[in-house]
Formats: sequence, structure tokens, C-alpha cells
Amino acid sequence: MTRILLSRMIVLVLFAALVVPVVSHAESVMWNFAFPFRLIDPSPSSDSCWSSMNKNSKKAYIKLHNPNVSVAYHIEAKNADTGQVISCGSTVTQGTKIMFRFIPHEYSDLYWFSLGGSFDTPYGHWIAAAGKPVADMCTYLPEQDFVNTKRTTELSDNVTGDFYVSLSIAPPAKGIAVSGALSCEGVATDPARTCTAEQVGVGTATFDWAATTGNFYGRVFIAEGGSCVPTGSCRTSNNAMQRETGDFSQVPYSMPVPAQSLSCPITVVAPSGSPPTTPSLSSGGACVVGEPHTISMTSTDPDGDDIKYGIDWNADGSIDELVPPTGFVPSGTSQQASRTYATTGEKTVRV
Repeated sequence: MTRILLSRMIVLVLFAALVVPVVSHAESVMWNFAFPFRLIDPSPSSDSCWSSMNKNSKKAYIKLHNPNVSVAYHIEAKNADTGQVISCGSTVTQGTKIMFRFIPHEYSDLYWFSLGGSFDTPYGHWIAAAGKPVADMCTYLPEQDFVNTKRTTELSDNVTGDFYVSLSIAPPAKGIAVSGALSCEGVATDPARTCTAEQVGVGTATFDWAATTGNFYGRVFIAEGGSCVPTGSCRTSNNAMQRETGDFSQVPYSMPVPAQSLSCPITVVAPSGSPPTTPSLSSGGACVVGEPHTISMTSTDPDGDDIKYGIDWNADGSIDELVPPTGFVPSGTSQQASRTYATTGEKTVRV
């Protein structure tokens, strides 16, 4: 049995692959890629009217010059009881329940631009297997996919076309691995995990996104046409755009998006006002009547407060001696005290 007395002390044409931390309402990681080549819609060769517009590549409705793509991923940590956001790298009190979760993908997490000109930064789509947003891309012409408007005089008629490109990326597999001072429910593949800050120390939730792929899909809407290419018509292959090689031929291309990872460390501290630990006691063995008998005692305070020890030499519930007699010692500092007994028999000492 122990008693303790304590005191409280109060991107343009360059090839790049980057992971960049982003400061926002949630923790984020971003991947960026700049294509050092052109992408082309693999238009059908049977469309002689349209292909004659493309002197260098006669099977292309649309060319995408050196597109630059960014993909953002977001996570969040919250107090599971209060809903308050907990910043990665911050401190929580022992016993706090924390919900770690992936923030669902939004279309604005995918954005890109091209050197060929742009009305605004087009956004992307999260679609399984990096597929098309719709079966017939000519029926899907949203503003978010609008790239630019071009006019050509290569036909007998002047033709003005509005160019649209969809970026589609397959949602990556996700996982949350936890280590250190956190004890968590669920398994690593859950989209969210609730964890308890059980131990004093540092606990880390590591968010992982698996590697995935993306495709571009192009089409052209004829805003002002002529006899060969009528106004209101649309041209597309309905297939993923391909990479153009040096001889203007085309090869299949699927954009590789590498795996990403983001660590969220949380420091766990003891609640303010927590008592010191139960002292550990040791002595020099059996007592000898008439000779001083020494005991050693050690305790630590979870809050790091300074402490002192109260010794009840005869186990009657009253403190007989304070160690040190005045002031306090730092948490974890071992102290000694001695007592001389005048009678034989078993003695009980409480600290």
C-alpha cells in the first residue's frame, strides 16, 4: 500500500514527379506530372473530311500539347467525441478517441492544363478503371472539360471547333496503418478508423494510396462549320487518347499515378492533474535492532511535475517523514530514508 504527496507546478514543359505538402483545412499530399510529349485522339481513318485538317497526323481530331496534371489527396483527424479537428503533429490527452479518415475524392482534386491554350483549368473525374464519363463522349460537353476554341482554314470552309478533354483517374485503393501509442478499431483497409490514445508517447496513423492510372478522352464540337464539317456536329473516337511518337504515329498510353503516403503523428500526454506512479521500494535486506535501516523509493509524475515522498514508518495511516523534508525533487528522482528499530519482528512501511 502506498501514499504519495505531490506538488503541482503549474509546371510547364519539364518532366516532373513531385510530392508536395499542402496547408489547408485538412492534411493533404499532392502529386504533379508534366508530360514531355503530345496526346492525340485516335480518330477513325475513314473520316477523310476531318482528317484532311490534320497535316502532320491525319488520324487526329484533337492534340493535347504537354499537359500538366496534379492529383491531390486529403485526410482528416477528428476528436471522435467532440468532432473537433486534430492537426497532425499536435498533442492530445491520454484517453482521447481519434477518428482518422480519408476525405472522399472530389472532381476538383484532379486538375490539369495544356500548353495548347485553356479557357480555365479543366478538372478531372474519378471513375473505375479510368473509364469514360459516358458511353458517347460527344454527348458530354461540360464546362469543366472545356479546353479551348480553335479556328482552321485548312478545309475549303472555315471551321471553328470547341475542344473538350476529360481526364479520368481510377480511384486508388486506400489503407490506414497505425503504430505507437494508439489502439485502434477495425483493419488497415477501412476508410476510417477510430483509435484511442492509450499510452503516453507518440502514435502515428499512416495513410496510403495505392498506385493507379488515368486516361484522357478528347472530342471536338463544331461551333461553326461548313459543307464538309457541319455546324453542331461532333468528332471523337470514343477511346482514350494516345501518345504521339516522333513519326506522328500513335501508341496506346495510360498515365501512371504512383502510390502516395501521408503520416499523421499525434503526441499523447497524461491528463493534467494525474497522480505520480506508485513508488517502487527497495531495501538493504533484513533489519538489525539498533542499526539504521535504509529504504530507497522512486516514482514518476505523468505530467512531469516535481514530487516528494511521504513515509508512514509504522503503517498507521499517518505520514511520519517527508523526503525531501523541504521542497521537491524532479519526477523520477530516487530518494532514500533510514529508520532504527528497537524491537524485533516484522515491520510494515508505507510510502
